[in-house]
Amino acid sequence: MKMKISYILKMIIFSSAVMFAQHRGDQFFMQGVTGTPEVSARALARGGAFSADYGDINALFYNPAGLSDIKDNKIMIFANRDFSLIRENQDYRPSTYMGMLSLYLEGYYVPNPKYSGGDDMTIVQNDSTWALTDPKFGQDPYSKEAAAWQKTYSKIMPINAAIAIPITNDISIAASYFKNPIFDYDGNITYLTPHPGYSFYNPLSQANSLNPISMQWYRFSRLRTGDMQTITAGLSYKIDNDIRIGVKGNYITGKSDDCIGLNKFGVLDLLGGNSFGFTYEKFKDTSYGTSKYKSLQLSAGAIYTINNFNLGIIINIPYTIQRDWENTRKVNWRPNRDSIITSSLTGVDKMKVPLSYTFGVKFNAKKSVAIALDIDYKPVGDAAYEFGKVDTFFQSMVNQVIIRTGIEVTVSKGINVSLGYRNTPEAFLPDGAAVKDHGPITTSYTIGASYNTWLGRVDAVYEFSKLKYYDSYYTNTNYNTLLNDKFSVSYLLTF
Repeated sequence: MKMKISYILKMIIFSSAVMFAQHRGDQFFMQGVTGTPEVSARALARGGAFSADYGDINALFYNPAGLSDIKDNKIMIFANRDFSLIRENQDYRPSTYMGMLSLYLEGYYVPNPKYSGGDDMTIVQNDSTWALTDPKFGQDPYSKEAAAWQKTYSKIMPINAAIAIPITNDISIAASYFKNPIFDYDGNITYLTPHPGYSFYNPLSQANSLNPISMQWYRFSRLRTGDMQTITAGLSYKIDNDIRIGVKGNYITGKSDDCIGLNKFGVLDLLGGNSFGFTYEKFKDTSYGTSKYKSLQLSAGAIYTINNFNLGIIINIPYTIQRDWENTRKVNWRPNRDSIITSSLTGVDKMKVPLSYTFGVKFNAKKSVAIALDIDYKPVGDAAYEFGKVDTFFQSMVNQVIIRTGIEVTVSKGINVSLGYRNTPEAFLPDGAAVKDHGPITTSYTIGASYNTWLGRVDAVYEFSKLKYYDSYYTNTNYNTLLNDKFSVSYLLTF
């Protein structure tokens, strides 16, 4: 289709992050900065099921109790590369109650500026250039062929480091530093207000020839770029051969450049009798500025060993993510381009995340085979929010129960191979969702390998993730696809 009605690219850079929904076009909040990245190649190779492991520096990123039994000093450097593809197919349906609306918004008909302000029947009867683009049928709505647009992007997490030191036979400490880019984009070239197909975005009243209803048609865009830095420190204590405990903290700071805007395209008038009018109209409202973030996240964990089983638990203490922001707003009234109104605004947003926890089990089936399972419970649906500016259309999140599982096999001396799977219900509900208790599900598959050298260990992993879902409106359906390929590598030096 030559012109499709939505242009949305929203990416949360962290693979384990809370993801915000696309919706019609949300205001800035915490997009791109929530959650914790999967930085451990060895743990990711098992789908991230690592909360019952001990004696490994990678436990710092999961269960700090697992830092126990580290016998030597260790330094690990790690990096990863992501390649992602996102596409959308927004399909407007013809309706006897909406007349030519779907033709306008699907791009099957582009209004002739000569008839700006005229109703649809007048245009059909008088515009000699009036023509419709032929639709395509029989396509998978999530496919590349059906998509209105497709975007690809890649990112590299720079080399980061972690260190672990055994203080005594029973006490170990560890720390790490890693830096992650922030990237978030959202766009919609048919941002309508009021929305004709979803009452949440200002419901339409009844239109008639004496009381026409006007829908403002904007092109919406939002862009955020920046960096986050995380310092993690952990401490573990081995009570006896069966019980290990630990604590850790993540101190997170960051800064981003933000820009959000509405660029008015025109006005759709519902005239009654299923008749439409369209008028080209220009107006631009843009806000740009910076955001600064900070958060302190504390966790405690324990591991209990019985026979061939390790049982792990992690408790994440409630914490707050704070965003201090300032921006400049410019309103440009056209066609008088000199009529620009400028204002400045500052504020503080907060997201208070409740207590969450993880249960894990690792079964050492044989000396050369280990099977692991983690279940994360994240009640983000109970999060509390504070806004520096009123957001009428903000939609709260829903709880998550994330399942991680994997298997690790020693295939020869010094070489291990791992397979993993992760099932992640997203923390948002699509517009018009029938199921309200969980969001759409991202499925992830991993394969990895470890190689032990005389100085340390090399770990490498490949992960493929897939998310497909749709927003459902009376007027249209949005089919969204997000595919992600990730390659991570780490080198562990023992001395």
